[in-house]
Amino acid sequence: MNDFTKNITQALFNQDKINDLLRHEIQQAVNDMLESELTAFLGYDPYARNGWNTGNSRNGAYFRKIDTQFGSIEVQVPRDRTDINNYIAHYNPVVKLKSKYDATHLYHKEVRFIINEEKAKLRIDLNMIQWVHSKQFRQFHEEEYKETLHSISKILKDLRFPSEQIYYLGNETFLIISYALDQETLTYKNAQTQASLKKLSSFQALPQYKWASLHINRKNVYDYMELNDALRYLTREMETDLVIEYLKGVESCD
Repeated sequence: MNDFTKNITQALFNQDKINDLLRHEIQQAVNDMLESELTAFLGYDPYARNGWNTGNSRNGAYFRKIDTQFGSIEVQVPRDRTDINNYIAHYNPVVKLKSKYDATHLYHKEVRFIINEEKAKLRIDLNMIQWVHSKQFRQFHEEEYKETLHSISKILKDLRFPSEQIYYLGNETFLIISYALDQETLTYKNAQTQASLKKLSSFQALPQYKWASLHINRKNVYDYMELNDALRYLTREMETDLVIEYLKGVESCD
């Protein structure tokens, strides 16, 4: 009689004990399977000499809770070095947002649907926000810089609709992709976001922002087949926005 048979025999007349036993066995089976899968992927067992200098190796694990009919189990998901490098490349831990890499994949899918689904009259809106003068601020206030960047990200995540996607492009620049929002709703949401960002203080100063928008539908989608095409347009618009704000400031001083 093995341990499992012995344990289930002892628990047979107690439903709670049976659930605990099955939950434990499922958890062990899933974790063993994941470890075996990584071993098969890497091609060597843990601590095996033939795994040295192969260019990839085990790199710890992260944990996830999964609900089953027998209760919650804790799954230990093993990671390899390549997995970690991909995570770092495609996710910014300060703002806790995905990167341009992920935005590009989603953008291509949206463009494809706009082109192919003519009757659906699909559209997307892109809004790009950049914190200006941030590099000078970072030189003298590194920790406050990170806190401000995190706060900007939090405002965007808290205020934008669940259907909108937010990405961090680097260089203190954020991208919001919105789906099929009517112009009135989008204008309202953008104004609300801008107002909240303007209230954000950083080291006794108010950060300044450049903002640009682009509406894409079947009429102009072929001008922006790649995300980089759209980003170039948005960058030009942000520079125009900055000039206009500067001219307003000059006029107010006259």
